[in-house]
Amino acid sequence: MFNEDTYFKKISETLQAENTGMTAVRIAEKLNVNVVLMKEQMQTAEEKGFVCCDESYEGVQYYDNKFL
Repeated sequence: MFNEDTYFKKISETLQAENTGMTAVRIAEKLNVNVVLMKEQMQTAEEKGFVCCDESYEGVQYYDNKFL
């Protein structure tokens, strides 16, 4: 059974381990997930507060939300 919060915690742990911002493409590669699906999941993870994002001219970087 899929548990969304557990999955988002896994994404957060992946970001913590890298200790730097990551693109959705890089996270998808790390977790072996389709890139389009990962982009949608990252938006939901941000809405739920598991991750933060930084948008710049270089693209979107995601970070672990250390304020949880």
